[in-house]
Amino acid sequence: GLYGAEALSGIPASVGGAVVMNASAFGVNVSDFIQTVTTLKDGELINYSVEDCGFRYRGSRFLRATEPIVEVSFKFYTDEKYKKLSNLTDCAKQRKLHQPKGRSCGCVFKNPEGDYAGRLIDLANLKGKRIGGAWVSDKHANFIVAGESATATDVYNLINYVKRAVYQKFNVLLQEEVEYFGEF
Repeated sequence: GLYGAEALSGIPASVGGAVVMNASAFGVNVSDFIQTVTTLKDGELINYSVEDCGFRYRGSRFLRATEPIVEVSFKFYTDEKYKKLSNLTDCAKQRKLHQPKGRSCGCVFKNPEGDYAGRLIDLANLKGKRIGGAWVSDKHANFIVAGESATATDVYNLINYVKRAVYQKFNVLLQEEVEYFGEF
């Protein structure tokens, strides 16, 4: 009986990760439904209102913070009109039609101003490009699929290969949506 965030179902993220990156799909952002975020800083719980979270496209104040998110309170809607605006079945169909099966981290690159990263990658003829066990999806060029033998280094090297190729062809430097953890 609660509606509004159905478009966010299926995004590969934890609740904390979705908040940090302000996950979105089909024009719906996780920040649209947040009331408060609680973090742990120096042994104390800190509460942030949605206004204090600094939400933006693929980011928030928590992106480089060292305080882990421990609680998030959400607001959803009971009004049936929201159910019609973000139908879970429609979102699932769109994902199935346009996104690859298998292991991926979702869209790899942010869309450049006025364009789509996937379109540029496709026009650079990079669909199917493989490095090690990772490859650019044939279904949606802004997805890198990680096969069973893929390593983080394979994915990282492929991301950099794609960035160089798109820059050489279109003079557009793609920026990653993904965040790196560890040594790269």
